[in-house]
Order: sequence, then structure tokens, then C-alpha cells
Amino acid sequence: YNPEIQIILIFRDPIERAWSHWRMEMSRGADNVPFSYAIRNGRARLNGFARNHPAWRTYSYVERGLYGAQISNLLRLFHPSKVLLLRSNDLKRDPAGVLALIARFLQISPFPIKEEIAEHVGGGAYVPPSKEDIAYLRDFYQNDMELFVDTACVNVADWPTYWR
Repeated sequence: YNPEIQIILIFRDPIERAWSHWRMEMSRGADNVPFSYAIRNGRARLNGFARNHPAWRTYSYVERGLYGAQISNLLRLFHPSKVLLLRSNDLKRDPAGVLALIARFLQISPFPIKEEIAEHVGGGAYVPPSKEDIAYLRDFYQNDMELFVDTACVNVADWPTYWR
């Protein structure tokens, strides 16, 4: 444990994160169930596995989006001045600006972007999440999202998960 370490975390909308994670696992052949099933039954699929079992990396589609609880725990251990919280939307929109912010946080010289950052567009043809799946996840994440906004002070007004 080093209380002086500087921590940089980048977040994306939890619904988009869960969808992307599921698509990756499907394309890798690590999962074969529909998204609707995976988000509703993922936690049950983890029963009986130790927390360090690889299944937790594969099937934790929903759990990894519980940012509020994660940040609350982090800020109990580290002073907020040691933590930089960013949004993936901002990195995509303004990579140079975000990298400059990171350089200032780390107190290092700014560094140039050497090439255009390409967005990964996963393989396979997948039907997007249904309105029911989005509504289910919004409801699931609602309390944690409020905790995340209040604790992290990150603007998430443009995230599909956030609605206050």
C-alpha cells in the first residue's frame, strides 16, 4: 500500500461498458448467451466461484459498472488529490486535451499524440441492447450512479445510464 501513488481511472457509461464487454466475450467464444440473459443472470452464474476465478472476469458484465461503490472504497484509501477520474467520452472527443490533463496531474512534461487514435469496432453482427435491457440496467445502476456522481464529481449527464 502506497498512499502517495497517483491513480488515473477512466470511465464509460456502465450500459455501454456492459454491452461492449459482452460483445468481446461473445467474439472470443467465452460466452454464448444473449445479452438479456447475461445481464439478468450473470451474478447467479458466478455463484460457487472464488472471487479470483476467471469466470469473474468473463461474466461480470453488470458488476464492473458499479462505479460508485468502487470510487467510495478508493477514496477511503487515497486522498482525492492522488486520484484523477476521467471519462472515455472526453478522451475520444479531445485526446490531446485529456493527455495534457494527465501530464499536469502527473507533473510531467506534456507529450504529443503521435498518431490518430483509432476506435475499436468489435467484430460480429450483434443486435443492439433492447429498450427493455436498457431500462433494466438503468434501474439496476440508479442508486450506484447517484453515489458515483456525488462521490466522483464526474459529469455523466450525457450517459444513457444517468437520469436524475
